[in-house]
Formats: sequence, C-alpha cells, structure tokens
Amino acid sequence: MENGGNNNVVNALLNKEMRHGRTAHILSSSSLRKKSDLTIVSKPWVFALSLLGLTPLAERVSFLTEQVAYYTGPTVGGLLNATCGNATELIIAIFALNNNKIAVVKYSLLGSIISNLLLVLGTSLLCGGITNLRKEQKYDREDDEEGDNDLEEVVIGFWSGVAWLLGMTVIIAVLSEYVVQTIEDASDSWGLSVSFLSIIFLPIVGNAAEHAGAIIFAFKNKLDISLGVSLGSSTQISMFVVPLCVIVAWILGIRMDLNFNLLETGSLALAIIITAFTLQDGTSHYMKGLVLVLCYIVIAACFLVQRSPSNYLMAIKLDFSFFCVTRSLYPVEIMMTLPHAIGIETSCSKFSKWPKIACPFVENSGNGFCSYSMLLQHIAPAAANRTHVNKLFHNKSLLIKAF
Repeated sequence: MENGGNNNVVNALLNKEMRHGRTAHILSSSSLRKKSDLTIVSKPWVFALSLLGLTPLAERVSFLTEQVAYYTGPTVGGLLNATCGNATELIIAIFALNNNKIAVVKYSLLGSIISNLLLVLGTSLLCGGITNLRKEQKYDREDDEEGDNDLEEVVIGFWSGVAWLLGMTVIIAVLSEYVVQTIEDASDSWGLSVSFLSIIFLPIVGNAAEHAGAIIFAFKNKLDISLGVSLGSSTQISMFVVPLCVIVAWILGIRMDLNFNLLETGSLALAIIITAFTLQDGTSHYMKGLVLVLCYIVIAACFLVQRSPSNYLMAIKLDFSFFCVTRSLYPVEIMMTLPHAIGIETSCSKFSKWPKIACPFVENSGNGFCSYSMLLQHIAPAAANRTHVNKLFHNKSLLIKAF
C-alpha cells in the first residue's frame, strides 16, 4: 500500500509538470543554459584572441632563443633551440595533456610537421620564386657558406635575453591554457571540428617564427636557409617534441599513443613524398612552391569535411531506462556519459550500488524523483559497441533502449 501511494504521488507530480511543459530535465537544462549563455558566447572570442596573441610571442621567443644560444655554445644552444624554439607547440601540448585532450596534442603536433613541410617551405619557394624570377635559385650552395656566417647578429645580452625569454614563456603558458580550454567551444560555435582547428590553426600560430623567417630569407634569395628553417623545425618536432609529449603523458598517468588513422597517416606520407620530390634536384621555381601550398590546402580541406570528435571519442547518444530504489520503484529516463567506460564515478549516493557514471546534471525534486540528462560524447572507440556496453551493465539491471 505504501509503495502504491508513493507511486501515485510520483505520477501526480510528473503529470503536473508535464501539463505545464516542465520536467526536471527541462528545468535543469534551461536554468543551466541561462547561466552559461554569456560564457559560451565569449569563449570562441577568447580562443581567437589567444591565438592572435600567441602569434607574435612565438616569433619573439624564437628570436630570443637564438640570441641566448649564441652565448651558450653549439651543444647547449642546439638543445635550447629544440626546446624553447618550439615552446609554443610544447606548452600547448602539455596543457592539452593535463586536460586529457589527447586528440588536440596529436593533431597539433602532426599539423606542425605538415605545416613546416608544405606551408612554410611552399610559401618560401613561392615568394622567393616570384621575387627572383630572373635569377636561378639554388639551395645546395657550398661555396656561399662563408658569406652567410654574418647572418646572425647579437643585439641583446645574455641575462636580458634569459629574462625576456622566461617572461614571454609565462605569457605563452597563460594564453595556451586559454586556447586548450576553449577550443571545443570555438569548434561548436564556428561549426569547425576540433581536428581542423588543432591541425590547421594551432600549428600556424606555433610556426609563426619559422614562417616569417623562411619567407624573409627567400626574398633575399637565400633558399638554403629557408630550407634549413622549415625542415629543421619539422625534424625537431618529430624527433624531440613528440617523444617528449609521450613521456610527459606517461608521467601524468595518461595513456597516449602515436596511433593515427588513415587520413592522418596518409597526409603525413603525402607531405613527405611531395617535399622529397620537390627538393631532389637542388633548384627551385615558384611553381614548386605553389604545388606544396596547394597540397597543404587539399589536406586542410580533408580535415575540414572530416567530423572527428575530440579525444578520439565517439559522440553517441544512449537512452537508458532503469529502476532505482528510493521511496518506491519508478522508471527514470536518462542520457549518460561514459568516459572511456573505465573508472566511471559519480558522487550520487542514491546509486552507490549501480554502475557509477559521471553525471554533471543532477536534479532532485525532493519527492524521490531523480532525473539525469547528459550528452554521451566520451565513449572510446573500443567501447563504442553494443556488445561491450551490454556486458558492462549486464548484471546491473540496465536496459539499453536505443543505441
């Protein structure tokens, strides 16, 4: 009798709310939307302005690194160039790892390599070829090495350079944190995938110094230096920054691999092959640069149309119906998020005997009614199949209504 009375109370409450068009899900969603509208609108602008601020800082950090490296000798200078010269990419990657955004790390580093091979080098060859149409451009000039030794000129002291370098690194760290935290909001607002923003926009900002320097040297008909800048930066990222990010992820206890899908692997292979064929004869023409730039545009278009969810996790909605015990037995409709289907937790004590699922929205009516509304966007590919999810909840009386 008591259960029947409780059921009648719950049904009466539900009918009353439905007549007025209000449910716990609608109320919680509408109130949350009102509170967060201003934040959601401003976050894309934070992302854009942070990228804009990182662009000149990346160029200045590269310049200061070269100035400080002049005083330290070739060995320490080379290590300093490898670390601080790619400070923007490295800091963005570390913040993304700290926020468990593995896809942003992998896409940004892959995009940096492709950007240096195709965009930076291609723009250099294109601009240099157009500027020096009546001159033969070569970048295997062994007899001109002596005349290039005076290219670097020290204009700042050692300690001044170190102080400026540390200060700008701190500012880059702050802006990089804003970029990482707002990239998904910018993706939703602009209708662009996270993969496109990570592989196109972030590398362009990080490679601002290489891009500017390579073009300047190309205008001066010094393509050997432009070639060294673009290929050297690609080598540093692939041989130093990428392994370092894997080690940092291991230290943080984050599982990160270098497993790329077909499009990403094919894009990298295409960039390497096209660059190798372009540079094999030791001469340059503006058409070669145009080919490299067009290849970069094609790769960018591929990632533009590809809808890859962030963190390599699949955006799938699951509707569950289950029975839970509070004051009585009654059904509750929910949509849930399963982060990797591993280590799933919640702070809701009512469901301590149930599979613990992370629930950001909890609404209690005070009469035993509990409604959860969540977007399922964090299921790992390995767990994104009906069989695995059914096994996960097989002994928990959880019925999957729609997959």
